Amino acid sequence: MKLLNPFDLPKKMSIKFKKYSPDSKEHLFIISNEDINVLISLSPPKFGKPDIPDFYVDQTEFPKSALSQIAKTIEEKFWRSASEGGLPAGVNQTDIFVNGEKISIYREMNVGAPHRKGFRVTNFSRPSRKYEEDFQDFWLTDDELLNEGVLQAFKECA
Repeated sequence: MKLLNPFDLPKKMSIKFKKYSPDSKEHLFIISNEDINVLISLSPPKFGKPDIPDFYVDQTEFPKSALSQIAKTIEEKFWRSASEGGLPAGVNQTDIFVNGEKISIYREMNVGAPHRKGFRVTNFSRPSRKYEEDFQDFWLTDDELLNEGVLQAFKECA
């Protein structure tokens, strides 16, 4: 798969969720077909050539059921104490396996800005579509997950 342009998608792909942040002029999309969910973040270019007209593209692909499992893992492992079944104190990373793909979820304390908590989600089973890396990364803030509907969208994208 190549980098997708959410404004000009292939026929079998559809937008399941979209969010626009006027302050940063960034877009977040969840795009799906029958097999995969793709997280796409668009940001205005600051230098260099944009990936699609007017935007840089960050894209991470997951098996269809992975987003709901990521949401469940965040809620049950990171947002619960160890006594409630969450991860032990001091542990800030866990792995899940979905359809044979290794997905790591990391708790991050500086997502996009100092002291802005969130998560980095890495799919180690798919190569980057943009860089010479053998993985794909995506970052989400707690605010995006809880207050901007992303966590609920993850749950609905199975």
